Amino acid sequence: MHWWWYLRNNERGNCQANGVIITALLIRKELAPLQSFEVEHTPCHLIVDNDALNATVTALADEPVLAVDTEFLRTNTFFPIVGLIQIATHQVCYLIDPVACTTLEPLKAVLLDEAKRIVMHSCSEDLEVFLRVFGQVPPQVFDTQIAASLVSRDHQLGLQKLIRSYCGKDIPKDETRSDWTKRPLSESQLTYAALDVVCLLQVYDALLARLDALGRTAWCVEECQRLVDAYGVESDNARYYRSIGDAWKLKGKKLQVLQALAEWRETVARERDKPRGFIFSDKELFAIADKLPGSTAQLAEAGNFKPVQVRKYGSEALGIIDTVIKSNAEPLPLLEKPFNNTVKKLTRCIKPEVEKKAIALDMATDRLASRKYLEKYVKAVIEGKDLPGYFQGWRAQALVPELDAALEQIQSNQPG
Repeated sequence: MHWWWYLRNNERGNCQANGVIITALLIRKELAPLQSFEVEHTPCHLIVDNDALNATVTALADEPVLAVDTEFLRTNTFFPIVGLIQIATHQVCYLIDPVACTTLEPLKAVLLDEAKRIVMHSCSEDLEVFLRVFGQVPPQVFDTQIAASLVSRDHQLGLQKLIRSYCGKDIPKDETRSDWTKRPLSESQLTYAALDVVCLLQVYDALLARLDALGRTAWCVEECQRLVDAYGVESDNARYYRSIGDAWKLKGKKLQVLQALAEWRETVARERDKPRGFIFSDKELFAIADKLPGSTAQLAEAGNFKPVQVRKYGSEALGIIDTVIKSNAEPLPLLEKPFNNTVKKLTRCIKPEVEKKAIALDMATDRLASRKYLEKYVKAVIEGKDLPGYFQGWRAQALVPELDAALEQIQSNQPG
């Protein structure tokens, strides 16, 4: 007998699954049961109705730090489908079922509170869930993966490894890829979900102590804020074409077609909730813009398209091409070319300085400075421009002096 069925058919019940005691107590017969269990000596409550959700928000009102995680499905959709939201304090854990609760609006009061620190791990996808559900991301985020990269040589440590390192516990990963939108959720899924945030808070405590001891807490705050700020910028469909890899190769009508196609695809993907690649990939959009097909047959020959793509979206794409070609719009500015060989060569020359400094600081090399940002640094110096904001925070003292000295030495040794 599945424990969910057991709980829903008994006013009061107890069962045991995988060593976790699960209990249910009906508040009133007409309401869903308050389902509770315990992990790591922390009481956990499954929230399955709006009254319980409102009570949860009230209970969390004065908590300064919340560990948060989300479980979702995103395979054939543009937007993530949320299956569960987990929130933990040092005393209690809540698992909020967005399928059972008819609204998640009350959660804004706690998850978007500027005074609260929201602790997450590798939170990029979770922030997309926030954007989808709440329309914005938390103002104050603490990402434990970022924190770990500032106090160890590993750049992208998974949560399970961090829990093992800082808590001495092995968390099962069996449910990582399970279907979180299917109901009922199993006891294994709920236990996994609760352990994630309960242990995440323990990892946070350990990492914060380490950051404080090294004087790097402000570094972590800056790095996390940069991530939050990136998600706080409203997406502009008309600018998406700039992110397509080879877009800089196009000009004139071809570049205008690429912009129009990319904007159209973004709109369609969002309206129909389909992944971009289900319509046309970036590479396919570039091929269309580069060859400017004038018929369905020419479109099919422009790239290795699936028949369903041409059938569903071919006429719209051809219509966009025709409209752009006939328009008298001003040409778009040419896009900046990739970094030239001089920039790339100088970047390779100073990269060892970053590695040396990262080892001395006992932190991840790519957290100190990735190749992408090193190239931007070199380009700015060569052109006599201000350094990117990336190098104007904590890196201004921790790294830039070494980079300046290394680059000056390299340039002074060059002939002529």
